[in-house]
Amino acid sequence: NDENFSSVDLCVLDMHTNLCDFIKLGATYGVIKHQNGCEVVEGSNLPIGVLEETRPHISKKVLNDFDTLILMSDGVTDAFKDKGELVNFINSLSTINAQTMSEDIMDRAIDLNDGEVKDDMTVVAVRIFPT
Repeated sequence: NDENFSSVDLCVLDMHTNLCDFIKLGATYGVIKHQNGCEVVEGSNLPIGVLEETRPHISKKVLNDFDTLILMSDGVTDAFKDKGELVNFINSLSTINAQTMSEDIMDRAIDLNDGEVKDDMTVVAVRIFPT
């Protein structure tokens, strides 16, 4: 068919203040892994192209040193039963390496899909270090 939809999942971080703007348009939720738990960053709008006029969901968060920001496509988040299951899995990860964390999340999502990649599956993780 002629339908073509896109999403935007953007994070702009001020490295001096650690203030982060999350701009989501048709993107699923993300997760910030703090040293003492996880925080969900919501995304709630329809993808670009569904409606003629759409507005992004914008939220601001302050990141702490050694936090890890995790952005995922819906192919990854949909593999988990719900947000709680994904957050619990991320909390259980002991690695501090962002690449390893991305790979662990991706591997778990594929396992939950019976070893198949059923949709676009992308995980990007970024760890914040003190400047």
